[in-house]
Amino acid sequence: MTYDPSDHEDGTTQTEIDVLEANGFKHYPYTSEFVNAEDTEVCITLHIRKPQRQHILRIAKAGKDKSMDTQKEVLVELTAPDERDNARKTFEQYPLVAASFADEVFKSAGMGSVRKGK
Repeated sequence: MTYDPSDHEDGTTQTEIDVLEANGFKHYPYTSEFVNAEDTEVCITLHIRKPQRQHILRIAKAGKDKSMDTQKEVLVELTAPDERDNARKTFEQYPLVAASFADEVFKSAGMGSVRKGK
């Protein structure tokens, strides 16, 4: 089975081997690549599971002032247990990366997938 959203630029695809299972959940790989302020290429991969209703509600209920913090907290919870410390450090160092990961993770759960009909 191929996991399409994380296909590599070189044409290879990520397969089920790249999926980590922990605590009864499958954690799928998500990668962020960018050039930082020091002109260094940064590549961050985290394994994140599909959000459940409770996670979506926590983000929805967070006020504007707390939405970024809540997104980071929820993403850390959804990250594979062995990668959670790395996720916390990454989101602290690059705060907007959390928003980018959140966008992709929630898209994979169906957010933004509805289009207005004709």
